[in-house]
Amino acid sequence: ASQIGDKPPKTTIRDMVMKSPDKMKITSPEVTIITEGDKTTIKKPGQEPVTLDARDYTIQTTSTQLDYFYHLNEFMEKHKVELVSNEGKGMYVIDAYPVTEEKLYSKLRMKVNMIDKVELYNEIYDEEGKLIYRKETLDYSKIGSITIPTKYQETTYLGTGTIVTTAEISNISLNTSVSDEEFK
Repeated sequence: ASQIGDKPPKTTIRDMVMKSPDKMKITSPEVTIITEGDKTTIKKPGQEPVTLDARDYTIQTTSTQLDYFYHLNEFMEKHKVELVSNEGKGMYVIDAYPVTEEKLYSKLRMKVNMIDKVELYNEIYDEEGKLIYRKETLDYSKIGSITIPTKYQETTYLGTGTIVTTAEISNISLNTSVSDEEFK
């Protein structure tokens, strides 16, 4: 759920299913979101489904933790990466600057916990260095050797205000022989 202001409403996601390399389905009482590659389909009860192409938007916010690992080489080729700080205990803050002509942002700052292999937050800055987006992992769980965020908050900073979205995820399944039909 999203809200402009200080107190975001709570939304519980009933199911989240991921299949490598680029499929994800999130189900809540209000909406079902299916992502496959650059396409995201949003289904709301009583409404026609809407399909969006992420390439049509300036910021793609449907990335999952799995995306970072599957596309790491491509990311490294398109960014100059600098270590900002080593906070100890496997905690690092990293800045990434796009080196390609088509830039959607000027800087991406990430804090990662390398021991648990989880991104604790990422921040996106516009061409003027102004913070325009932040996603923070508030809680996470390990399933085997994979770390999955179970609660996160996204904040989009607009000239007219701030949009805060908080999500809590439960019933996570991983490597359960998910059929491609699940993502239809």
